[in-house]
Amino acid sequence: MRLHLGEGVVALAVALALAAASWLGLSEMLGAHPWWAARCGVYGAGIGFATYLVLRAMRLRPAHLVLAATLSLAIAVITVRINKGVFVSAADFDANAGRNWFFGWIAIWAALALLIPASLASLLARKDRP
Repeated sequence: MRLHLGEGVVALAVALALAAASWLGLSEMLGAHPWWAARCGVYGAGIGFATYLVLRAMRLRPAHLVLAATLSLAIAVITVRINKGVFVSAADFDANAGRNWFFGWIAIWAALALLIPASLASLLARKDRP
């Protein structure tokens, strides 16, 4: 299945909606550090959108992208939970845990920007089959 223009437009709309949601405070509400909560969603949505376009241009099936994005999302959530706890409970400043917490949030938004359009494309591909 090839990448169609409409699919790219939907992926862009999803990435913009995720970036806007993060910029408006969703990341912070979900537990990201207030200092960089808005930026991690914008970075992650852009990375996820670019990754989606590249992988679909390489003719990867949407169902495979759904699986990869779901695994990535699970790993990113685990990374965020562990490193947030380490960062918050550290008696001294733990830069490594803070950095991993930040990159984990970027990975969460990137996985969502990959998962949502891939899921939609997978559903539409199923409707095309008899």
